[in-house]
Amino acid sequence: MTAMQMALWGTIAIYGLLALLVLNLGIFSIWRWWVKAGVMLVTAVVFVGAYGVISGLIGWPSGGQLPARFSLLHTYVEEPDKTRDFAGNIYLWVQEIDANQVPIAAPRAYVMPYIVETMKGVTTSQEMLDRGEKVLGESKTQVTATSDRPPGEDDDGTSSDHETNRGEANMSNGGTRSTNSAGSIFGFPGGQTVNFSPMPAVALPRKDG
Repeated sequence: MTAMQMALWGTIAIYGLLALLVLNLGIFSIWRWWVKAGVMLVTAVVFVGAYGVISGLIGWPSGGQLPARFSLLHTYVEEPDKTRDFAGNIYLWVQEIDANQVPIAAPRAYVMPYIVETMKGVTTSQEMLDRGEKVLGESKTQVTATSDRPPGEDDDGTSSDHETNRGEANMSNGGTRSTNSAGSIFGFPGGQTVNFSPMPAVALPRKDG
């Protein structure tokens, strides 16, 4: 059963339970008949209204965390607009894949706030897609370690530019400090770091004999 089917049946089960509780109150309570009828009518109207609201949410991009491994299908950058006080957004359409580059879920849309360094990495990845290349996305959650040493110093007390350069864009590589990827980008929900690189070939099963 897919995640979408689980969400659908879960919603139906919740509404069914609520309907059963209201029906139980209507049958066994000592309310007047017109009160019982009114409660049942309101419940039915609420169910219909809720269905309309939920249907309107279907298809909107998620602000949640991206899959650990996914195929990047398309991107769209919505630039900031000061005239209408709009900060901008970055949209990604992705499909989760396994270790062999085989899709294991339906495509989904994700949205994140507009960040210049992130936009550069996404733009580079979109250029790869436009050239007919496939792009692999790998995400992980950034863990920030706490330390009492002053910023910019390593454990031995020597100065380091690691923290200074963190998150800065390498213009020749689409917003990344890596030399073999399309772009490492920051700013995703939950402190995720996402790295884009050329998609490896699909790993075919071995043929015995």
